Amino acid sequence: MRGRKGASHCFALNGNIFDPEVAGLDACVQTYGKSLSNADLYGPTLFEPMLKQMNAFCAGKSEEESQYNQKYNIMLILTDGAVMDLEKTIDEVVRASDLPMSIVIIGVGDADFSTMEKLDADLEPLTSSSNRGASRDVVQFVPFNTYKSN
Repeated sequence: MRGRKGASHCFALNGNIFDPEVAGLDACVQTYGKSLSNADLYGPTLFEPMLKQMNAFCAGKSEEESQYNQKYNIMLILTDGAVMDLEKTIDEVVRASDLPMSIVIIGVGDADFSTMEKLDADLEPLTSSSNRGASRDVVQFVPFNTYKSN
């Protein structure tokens, strides 16, 4: 949920805060569809809280990793608005660039998604507020309207 006083900007879409993962695109779409009837979505659009939580999740080591036991995470963000906490979001994306994760942002609707293009970093690498550069490009932005007929 976004916007209202006391509302959470980071919540488990599947309703299970202890196991918020959803496996696969079909399950992701199904979970998103179900959640629309349970959540009031409105601005401002803040990415930093959920990126901070995802970074902490990816940085934590719950199992010993080896050549045969490796994990990589893909964070899917569906948004209908421009991100309003861009500087904090960039800081978290730069942190994410050192973790085993990628971020896919899908812009739904006709909003101005120019801030998402900046996060995508195809034209200019991201630099945090502490002047640290991203070690790699971890964000891919996809404007849904461009590809909805494809």
